[in-house]
Amino acid sequence: MLTLSVRDDEAELTLELLAYPLSPAAQTDLIGLLRTEWTRTDYDWLEAMHGDYGEALAITSVLARRQGEPVSTATIHFARRHPEVAVLGGVLTHRDHRDRGLGGRVIEVALAQAKTAGCKVCLLGTARKPHNVYMHHGFAWQNGSVMRRSFSAADFEQEYFAAGQPAEIRPANWGDLPGLTLLVTQPLATVCLDYPRG
Repeated sequence: MLTLSVRDDEAELTLELLAYPLSPAAQTDLIGLLRTEWTRTDYDWLEAMHGDYGEALAITSVLARRQGEPVSTATIHFARRHPEVAVLGGVLTHRDHRDRGLGGRVIEVALAQAKTAGCKVCLLGTARKPHNVYMHHGFAWQNGSVMRRSFSAADFEQEYFAAGQPAEIRPANWGDLPGLTLLVTQPLATVCLDYPRG
């Protein structure tokens, strides 16, 4: 765990980088904060926090604490092998601490983790709202409820999906999740082939 202390007008703010698997204390604090908004999601927090996906998928939560209490978080996911695409999720600020820029701070720290790892683009899923906090952090609407932020000026998707690249058929692993997310959010006409097994 890496801890950064930041002074703000109200109280000392601490930002912690929590790389998965998480300690039981970190799990308790993070789940407690997440449950202030969400009691059920399609994502199993405990499996991820215990490191079940860790062999292939790097997951880090940024946890902001004000006076020791968890108040805001964001989680970044990217493949350990070939980290090119990141997925941002679990972004939440406790309702009693909103409109103070905390969400923006944890988002930027999470994005910096992805960029440092070598990611070229970051995706996230969110509700379509006209004044979306993510737009203030370089995200734009990609497709449906998915937003995209590029870390480079180049058109990453053209290179990523270019014809003639080496390809293989193998069992999927959790490290494939960010790239698969990029694929299914492309505004393209795509074809999926089902190869017979023999």
